[in-house]
Parts: sequence; structure tokens; C-alpha cells
Amino acid sequence: MRICVERGHRHLANVVAELEQDIRRYWDRAEIDSKRAVTPRRCVSALLDPAVACLVIHRLAHWARANRMPLLPGLLAACNRLVFKTTISPASCVAGGWSIRHPAGLHFHAVAGRDLTLYAYATCTADDVPVGGGLARAPTIGDRVHLGADAAIIGPVEIGDDVEISFRAMVTMDVATGSKVLTDASRVRVQRRSHAGSAGLSRAGK
Repeated sequence: MRICVERGHRHLANVVAELEQDIRRYWDRAEIDSKRAVTPRRCVSALLDPAVACLVIHRLAHWARANRMPLLPGLLAACNRLVFKTTISPASCVAGGWSIRHPAGLHFHAVAGRDLTLYAYATCTADDVPVGGGLARAPTIGDRVHLGADAAIIGPVEIGDDVEISFRAMVTMDVATGSKVLTDASRVRVQRRSHAGSAGLSRAGK
């Protein structure tokens, strides 16, 4: 709850401001001029996309939970599951610029920074705490993190800024800033990226 207070998620105006950042990122991805003024017509157009609609529902659920409203957070989360096949716990606290590319099968229960990107069937959750519970054993994710389709982050791990986790990779340990987590049929490896374009393997395992 502390991180929600710091981000001002008890105040609806702050939640709306972060939702506007989500929508502008959606427009950027769709190659629509995001610098233009936000008009009701443009917003309605964005809301017709399930990738945006499920974020609206979650941000309202999270706001309701931050204000300790009974029943409403769970009902909104259930709406996401029924309509979009997306499980996002009301406790999940994500900064602005969140982009869900494909909502289907998504399972999310974590704290994340700005410009998070999630693909279909990605999982980010605590290891032994029910989704409706707190975030004590949930992952903590930095800014500008990409989580690929069918990839997973499990447990109380810390993911640094600018990390890319590839398709079907499973992460159960901390990942440093600027890393790229790769996977193939036999192993997962974490690769550090450098500005010069060279990279070295920092960790490997089954």
C-alpha cells in the first residue's frame, strides 16, 4: 500500500493522469500522433481496443482498493477475467505508460514502473500468495521492462530498468538493469546489453 500512496493512487485525478499516459503510449504504438490534445472522440476510439479497456478497468479497481472500498475492486477484476480473459489483481501497482499488447491469458500481480510492456499469456506473480493478497512476495519491476508472450516472473524478485524478457523465459532470480533474458529449448540465460553493441553472458541455468 505504501507504493500506492507514494504514487498518489488514492486520488482519482492521478489515476486518470496515468491512464492518459497509457492511452498516449497506445497511440504511439499505433503510429497515431500522441502529442495532439486528448479529445472524447479519440479516447472512445482507444477504449474500443481490449488492450486499453482492460487497463481502464484495472486502474479503477486499483484506485478502489487503495481507498479500501469493499467489493468493488474484486468485481472489476472479475470483469476483466470474464470479458478479456485477463487476470490483474487489484493490488497490482503499475506506473503510467503501461502497454498490454495482447490481453488474452495475462496473469499479473506485481509492482512495476513506467512504460511496462506485456504480451499474451505473460505471467508475473507471487510464488505462494493468493492473487487477491498483498504484494509482499510479488515481483518488483523497474521502468521500461518488456515481458514476452508466455514468459513468467515468479516470486519476490527485482527486475531492473530496461530489461527485456523473451518469449517463454521464466525468471525466478533478480535481473540487473539493462539485461536481456533469452531462452531456448534447453536453457534460459541472462545477457547484459551495452551501448557499444557488445554483450556477455552473466548467468545461465536450466
